[in-house]
Amino acid sequence: MKTDRNKLMDLLKCVGENKLTNHHVMVLLALEGPTTAGMVARLCKVSAAGATGMLDRMERLGVVRRKASAKDRRSVLVEITSKGREALGRILEAV
Repeated sequence: MKTDRNKLMDLLKCVGENKLTNHHVMVLLALEGPTTAGMVARLCKVSAAGATGMLDRMERLGVVRRKASAKDRRSVLVEITSKGREALGRILEAV
């Protein structure tokens, strides 16, 4: 049986390489943990504006949230929410 990490990596591959989706971002955040919007943009190979727009929409849906970094008050981190984890779990069950 595949580990959750392997299932997440498979999902990331199968949702498409040429278009950033909510699934890409949720998988990324589930694997990496809280990270900056800039890092999301770099890892997903999109512009900062593209990542910010996607994160804004996802935040409105309640699947991610932004929070101040405990290490650097100037930095804002993005993390997956419990609602986002539940949605990702349902997707993984279908894979």
